Amino acid sequence: MKFYFDKSFPTSFDCSRLPVIPYGMSRVYCFPKAIEGAYADGLTLEIVPFSDSMDSWIATFPNRGWARGSEPAVFSMPSPSQALVIAFGEAYLVNTNDPSQCTLLDIIPVVGAMAIPERQMVVLYDFIYLEAIGPEGSRWVSPRLATDGLRDVGYGDGLIVGEGWNAAHDKWLPFEVRPEDGVATLNGYDLD
Repeated sequence: MKFYFDKSFPTSFDCSRLPVIPYGMSRVYCFPKAIEGAYADGLTLEIVPFSDSMDSWIATFPNRGWARGSEPAVFSMPSPSQALVIAFGEAYLVNTNDPSQCTLLDIIPVVGAMAIPERQMVVLYDFIYLEAIGPEGSRWVSPRLATDGLRDVGYGDGLIVGEGWNAAHDKWLPFEVRPEDGVATLNGYDLD
């Protein structure tokens, strides 16, 4: 069972992927609505808050078919109790101390993500856009960067960089996006 836990930021919780819900576990939540006592076939995580006053709990995230075959991931966030969960192409911002505080993010399907600790954000991307997520939720969405496909997305020299497929030119073209505001300073999609 593959599972990726990015700990670029300090956390106040741990988590692990489970094949099934353990027998007798009383705190089970089904997302995105954080319905206690319900579950969904899909990704099952055990969340273990480091607080002595908090018991561990189970989070289930449904497979609604957005991204078949994608590997699930959890990203730590600038707020130590927050987790950014990516499951089957959907992204959820979850408060690990209070599961009822959960936001299903708009970007679908999520095909990649990267933490940028110096900017206090995690950047998600689909096939055409980037979206920066901070502890408050979505910070910005980039302009369209591709016809249908982003690749080699990374961070360097103070910019988010990568390539986007431009169907009109029948090739991959570079892009650069400022992390502070999502403005594209170089955008191969906009070429005539």
